[in-house]
Amino acid sequence: MAKETQVILTCPACDEVSLKLGDGDPVCTECDWTERAETVADSYARSRYPSWKHQQDGPEDEIGTCEACGYNAVAPLHESDIVGPVQQKLNELRRALDVEPGAGDAGYGLCFCCGEVSIGKPRQSDSAW
Repeated sequence: MAKETQVILTCPACDEVSLKLGDGDPVCTECDWTERAETVADSYARSRYPSWKHQQDGPEDEIGTCEACGYNAVAPLHESDIVGPVQQKLNELRRALDVEPGAGDAGYGLCFCCGEVSIGKPRQSDSAW
């Protein structure tokens, strides 16, 4: 069985497009930074969205739960990282759901554990991971 294409996006530690997802805990191929998938998802969201978890801007943002792997490691995907394998996954998702390309206006979520992409804001689980 062929291994699924890994997702590579911007590393929150070094800001290079070198963070590999899709095989457990993410690893940066540039700076060798790695953490638990949940921690990396939170760091990515903080580096890409200035208001992430800032109480003065509203309710606290939380990492969502991945429907594919069950880990609490889904964060909003920044538009600058919708290239390569991420774009391919979005295209496949749109085709599977029969969704128009502009339907992701609510944003996209990305699992930092398995690399799955979802349409819309990440959904939080009922229990902590």
